[in-house]
Amino acid sequence: MLGSYQGEEHWAVVARLFLPTRLSARRWAGARVDLVASPGDLVAPPHVMRRLADWLSARGADVRLHVVGQPLPHMFMMFEEGAECVAELLATAV
Repeated sequence: MLGSYQGEEHWAVVARLFLPTRLSARRWAGARVDLVASPGDLVAPPHVMRRLADWLSARGADVRLHVVGQPLPHMFMMFEEGAECVAELLATAV
């Protein structure tokens, strides 16, 4: 069921959030950014999040990309299994 939740309509949302004009207005120098990705997320998989991490790093942000071990679907942090993975990752990243 959750696998079918990932649809093409979500590409537009992520694309809008990641547009350079949207992000570049913020001053990233010195900001800490933690990005979390899952190999099961078709909207923002690890390779897409790596590109974002590189973009933010080039602008001075302290970026940490965390990839959860299991392939969880898009919006995985909204579900118990995903929330537990993310909480564990970030607890060890501090």
